Amino acid sequence: RAPGLHRGHWGFGGWAQHDDAIWKEVKAEAQTRARHGLAAYGSRFYGSDVDERVIERARRNARRAGIGELIDFAVKDVAQLNNPLPKGPYGTVISNPPYGERLESEPALIALHSLLGRIMKSQFGGWNLSVFSASPELLSCLQLRADKQFKAKNGPLDCIQKNYHLAESEGGKPAMLAEDFANRLRKNLKKFEKWARQEGIECYRLYDADLPEYNVAIDRYGDWVVVQEYAPPKTVDAHKARQRLFDIIAATIAVLEIAPNKLVLKTRERQKGKNQYQKMAEKGDFIEVQEYNARLWVNLTDYLDTGLFLDHRIARRMLGQMSKGKDFLNLFSYTGSASVHAGLGGARSTTTVDMSRTYLEWAERNLRLNGLTGRAHRLMQADVLGWL
Repeated sequence: RAPGLHRGHWGFGGWAQHDDAIWKEVKAEAQTRARHGLAAYGSRFYGSDVDERVIERARRNARRAGIGELIDFAVKDVAQLNNPLPKGPYGTVISNPPYGERLESEPALIALHSLLGRIMKSQFGGWNLSVFSASPELLSCLQLRADKQFKAKNGPLDCIQKNYHLAESEGGKPAMLAEDFANRLRKNLKKFEKWARQEGIECYRLYDADLPEYNVAIDRYGDWVVVQEYAPPKTVDAHKARQRLFDIIAATIAVLEIAPNKLVLKTRERQKGKNQYQKMAEKGDFIEVQEYNARLWVNLTDYLDTGLFLDHRIARRMLGQMSKGKDFLNLFSYTGSASVHAGLGGARSTTTVDMSRTYLEWAERNLRLNGLTGRAHRLMQADVLGWL
């Protein structure tokens, strides 16, 4: 097809010696050649994106370029991707998947790339794949070996394009990333899940740096999971540490069979003074969880801690068992979970004291959730030593 065939205006149209009849003849000949070429063209293009607005824009661009008939557009996400030519011929898949910079988006991005790799292996054997990204670590989640790679730029971002050839025998279940970590997590899950169900507990630690090379803690809160990375020492290569964390997240999502948006990622470093209580986000999302006979609110995203110290669980249960008929005083109360257990255990009264208005309001919500309201359950915002 001649370049500019669909162009509506040419500068030479205003030239005094322009012969419009000859121009129309030349243009008609070019249009005829383009129609014949389009009819004889054997290739097809398939484009998809999860955003309907983007697809509509792409359709308009294709029509303006005169190639709208060659491209099948669809609104779908990666999970719905399938081979449009299962009986051949082989083709090429190109992709520019998201590679967000925000920490909270990483679990979803890791799951997305892992899924893309599995679909490529299972459905596109014999094809070529080319992926453009700013994150080599995310590309490793494809679990594919690149034949070629090229450095590139996307504005200020350093990027990379990797080309892969997918072997025809790629089908089947891919190997798990971080297989030894996945096996340990699977073993722990089998051990603790049944115990937690019998105890009436929804919040517990599944993994605590059991394997030194996978230095994370994994806590379960109902159908949510919090992965806390212990900050690696400066002697550990930052790229390798980040790659290992990505492998951990991918394996955790796969073993626990959770949605990526139900995994919260945090980095735990030694906190001093008030730093441990500083906000990390402003989402304000609370979820309700069960601990024995108590219902409690936790917030998995806004603070480093969630509002419920899991290692105090046994102490809270003991307080509940020891409080019947007694007046219970809870100093430096945090979110008041100990007051809840004491109240449910039959305490005559509870007094909950903390300097923080935020945590005192949280404690009030916890007490109210368990029906512990009224004058018998007082909340005091005060400096504890001064109050005493």
